[in-house]
Amino acid sequence: MQSHNANVVPAAAALITVAELANLLGVSVRTVWRKESTGYLPHPVRIGGLVRWRRNEIMQWIEDGCPKPGKQ
Repeated sequence: MQSHNANVVPAAAALITVAELANLLGVSVRTVWRKESTGYLPHPVRIGGLVRWRRNEIMQWIEDGCPKPGKQ
């Protein structure tokens, strides 16, 4: 019998919090919000009152040299 766990999310599809993003970038949470408000970061996902970023998009953005979205 094969069991399925509906709560398992592939790592590439994972969403990260502002604190996790700040840690990943080596900046403060305030700096993340500042960069988000100026359009410097990839667009976040808003779920109700929560704001998250797609881990795979952030990792690709970092690999690409952190370009401002839309400025390739």
